[in-house]
Amino acid sequence: MAALLKSWPALDKIQLSDITEAQCKVWGKRFAEQFEAVNFNNTLAALRNILKRGGLGHDRNPAMNLKRLGAKPKQMTLPEPEQFDAIVKTIETAGARRSKDCADLVRFLAFSGCRISEAKQVLWQDVDFERGE
Repeated sequence: MAALLKSWPALDKIQLSDITEAQCKVWGKRFAEQFEAVNFNNTLAALRNILKRGGLGHDRNPAMNLKRLGAKPKQMTLPEPEQFDAIVKTIETAGARRSKDCADLVRFLAFSGCRISEAKQVLWQDVDFERGE
């Protein structure tokens, strides 16, 4: 919201029904030149939602005709096995009461491929010790 209002200061003084597609395109072009694609896409989504919640349906929403930018995926550099072991060991021996549990969680996430939201859903009945799964 802050980025949207900073990049389009007059926006909060305009009636939603008076916002035009041309105004959105001018804002979008200027914003896209200044910020990364991810920031542009998130701010565009915020603008679309503001207009939607303000009563402008999909067909009447002037921000719907702006195209999202293709975000370039970040180059991921994973730690080498020795580095990963060192990271987990550091967590495990940090001295907090739950340090070992935290290290176990990191291992589980790394070796299962689960995201934290998925890991929260795992139950003991999901584990098959005989098959190692």
